Amino acid sequence: MVDKVTVSLAQGAIAPASQWVYVWRTDDSARRIFYVGATTLPIEVRTWLHATSDDPNIGRIKASHSDALDGVVTVTGYRVPSGVDRQAVKAYVSAAVGLSDHVSVDERSSIAGREIVADLRLPPAS
Repeated sequence: MVDKVTVSLAQGAIAPASQWVYVWRTDDSARRIFYVGATTLPIEVRTWLHATSDDPNIGRIKASHSDALDGVVTVTGYRVPSGVDRQAVKAYVSAAVGLSDHVSVDERSSIAGREIVADLRLPPAS
Protein backbone atom coordinates (compact mmCIF):
# COMPACT_ATOMS: atom_id res chain seq x y z
CA MET A 1 0.00 0.00 0.00
CA VAL A 2 1.28 3.48 -0.81
CA ASP A 3 1.18 6.35 1.68
CA LYS A 4 -1.12 9.25 0.90
CA VAL A 5 -0.73 12.85 2.00
CA THR A 6 -3.31 15.57 1.44
CA VAL A 7 -2.36 19.23 1.69
CA SER A 8 -5.05 21.90 2.03
CA LEU A 9 -4.50 25.49 0.97
CA ALA A 10 -6.46 28.49 2.23
CA GLN A 11 -5.91 31.80 0.42
CA GLY A 12 -2.72 30.36 -1.10
CA ALA A 13 -1.16 29.29 2.21
CA ILE A 14 -0.92 25.82 3.67
CA ALA A 15 -3.84 25.28 6.02
CA PRO A 16 -2.43 23.91 9.29
CA ALA A 17 -3.19 20.24 9.76
CA SER A 18 -1.38 20.07 13.07
CA GLN A 19 0.90 22.08 15.31
CA TRP A 20 4.38 21.14 16.44
CA VAL A 21 7.15 21.98 18.87
CA TYR A 22 10.53 20.90 17.56
CA VAL A 23 14.01 20.63 19.01
CA TRP A 24 17.36 21.01 17.25
CA ARG A 25 20.14 18.97 18.85
CA THR A 26 23.75 18.24 17.94
CA ASP A 27 24.37 14.63 16.97
CA ASP A 28 27.73 14.42 18.75
CA SER A 29 28.39 12.91 22.16
CA ALA A 30 27.24 16.12 23.91
CA ARG A 31 23.84 16.07 22.15
CA ARG A 32 23.48 19.76 22.96
CA ILE A 33 20.04 21.31 22.40
CA PHE A 34 20.57 24.63 20.67
CA TYR A 35 17.13 25.61 19.38
CA VAL A 36 13.47 25.02 20.18
CA GLY A 37 10.77 26.14 17.76
CA ALA A 38 7.04 25.92 17.14
CA THR A 39 5.20 25.67 13.83
CA THR A 40 2.09 24.55 12.00
CA LEU A 41 4.17 23.55 8.97
CA PRO A 42 5.29 19.96 8.46
CA ILE A 43 8.54 19.47 10.40
CA GLU A 44 10.47 18.60 7.22
CA VAL A 45 9.39 21.86 5.58
CA ARG A 46 10.20 24.01 8.61
CA THR A 47 13.58 22.32 9.04
CA TRP A 48 14.42 22.93 5.38
CA LEU A 49 13.41 26.60 5.67
CA HIS A 50 15.55 27.04 8.81
CA ALA A 51 18.57 25.60 7.03
CA THR A 52 18.22 27.25 3.62
CA SER A 53 16.42 30.60 3.76
CA ASP A 54 18.51 33.77 3.53
CA ASP A 55 15.81 35.65 5.45
CA PRO A 56 16.99 35.51 9.09
CA ASN A 57 13.38 35.51 10.32
CA ILE A 58 12.74 32.31 8.38
CA GLY A 59 16.21 30.73 8.20
CA ARG A 60 16.93 31.18 11.89
CA ILE A 61 19.37 28.27 12.10
CA LYS A 62 21.26 29.39 8.99
CA ALA A 63 21.43 32.94 10.44
CA SER A 64 22.20 32.11 14.09
CA HIS A 65 23.68 28.60 14.22
CA SER A 66 25.24 28.11 10.78
CA ASP A 67 28.11 26.16 12.37
CA ALA A 68 25.59 23.45 13.26
CA LEU A 69 24.88 22.97 9.57
CA ASP A 70 28.50 21.89 9.01
CA GLY A 71 27.97 18.78 11.12
CA VAL A 72 25.12 16.39 11.74
CA VAL A 73 22.12 17.55 13.75
CA THR A 74 18.84 15.95 14.68
CA VAL A 75 15.52 17.75 14.60
CA THR A 76 12.77 16.06 16.58
CA GLY A 77 9.18 17.20 16.23
CA TYR A 78 6.47 16.73 18.83
CA ARG A 79 2.84 17.09 17.79
CA VAL A 80 1.05 19.46 20.16
CA PRO A 81 -2.50 18.38 21.07
CA SER A 82 -5.38 20.38 19.65
CA GLY A 83 -6.39 23.22 21.93
CA VAL A 84 -2.93 23.53 23.50
CA ASP A 85 -0.94 26.71 22.82
CA ARG A 86 2.16 25.60 20.89
CA GLN A 87 3.98 28.86 21.71
CA ALA A 88 3.43 28.25 25.43
CA VAL A 89 4.74 24.70 25.07
CA LYS A 90 7.78 26.04 23.19
CA ALA A 91 8.39 28.58 25.97
CA TYR A 92 8.13 25.86 28.62
CA VAL A 93 10.58 23.54 26.79
CA SER A 94 13.00 26.38 26.01
CA ALA A 95 13.14 27.34 29.69
CA ALA A 96 13.44 23.73 30.84
CA VAL A 97 16.48 23.09 28.63
CA GLY A 98 18.13 26.38 29.60
CA LEU A 99 17.62 28.37 26.39
CA SER A 100 15.43 31.02 28.01
CA ASP A 101 14.24 32.27 31.36
CA HIS A 102 11.58 30.48 33.38
CA VAL A 103 8.05 31.08 32.19
CA SER A 104 4.63 30.46 33.64
CA VAL A 105 2.24 28.65 31.31
CA ASP A 106 -1.21 27.13 31.60
CA GLU A 107 -1.61 23.58 32.90
CA ARG A 108 -2.27 21.91 29.52
CA SER A 109 0.82 23.55 28.00
CA SER A 110 3.00 22.57 30.95
CA ILE A 111 1.80 18.95 30.74
CA ALA A 112 2.72 18.82 27.03
CA GLY A 113 6.03 20.56 27.78
CA ARG A 114 6.90 18.11 30.56
CA GLU A 115 6.27 15.18 28.20
CA ILE A 116 8.67 16.66 25.64
CA VAL A 117 11.33 17.44 28.24
CA ALA A 118 11.05 13.89 29.61
CA ASP A 119 11.62 12.51 26.12
CA LEU A 120 14.69 14.73 25.65
CA ARG A 121 16.50 13.41 28.69
CA LEU A 122 19.56 11.38 27.89
CA PRO A 123 20.07 8.03 29.57
CA PRO A 124 22.66 8.13 32.36
CA ALA A 125 26.23 7.63 31.19
CA SER A 126 27.36 4.05 31.68
